[in-house]
Amino acid sequence: MNDSKTNGGLIKETDTAIALFQRALKFYEPLNDTKMVSSIYSLMAAVHHVRNELGLAVKMLTKAQVLNKTIGGKESKEVQAINYHILGTLCEINCKQKKAKEHYRKSLKLFKKLDDKRRADAVSETLATLPKSAAGLEYLALRTRMVALETYQEGCEVIQSALLRMN
Repeated sequence: MNDSKTNGGLIKETDTAIALFQRALKFYEPLNDTKMVSSIYSLMAAVHHVRNELGLAVKMLTKAQVLNKTIGGKESKEVQAINYHILGTLCEINCKQKKAKEHYRKSLKLFKKLDDKRRADAVSETLATLPKSAAGLEYLALRTRMVALETYQEGCEVIQSALLRMN
């Protein structure tokens, strides 16, 4: 089996990703590139989610949200709405239903302001079907880790190309 597909390979790969993201932060933070720094924190959140380090995922995503709010514009609002949805999911996995609902509602409000009916409907459905059982939470955790892994893989490609441009 390919080492990158085993758990040990994934841990090594994600360790490398975190190191690359930290290197990228050292480059972009002094440039005050808020948009890129926010993106890096979001990608780091995805890595921590893949590693099932949910507390760190929430911490990184919260940092991304704080920065994103300072950017302004439609794209920033869209990213905020997506991040609120992800924060809701992370809280839901951690059995923090009240906090999850709060994040989902913020996501829904932003998607409605953006006139994004498709996403607003999806968030409404999520709110209406919050899992109430442990089995539902386990399924949700597995599903969201798979999405986080895909996001992480895409993010690695983006950061890798950005780092290549830096050198």
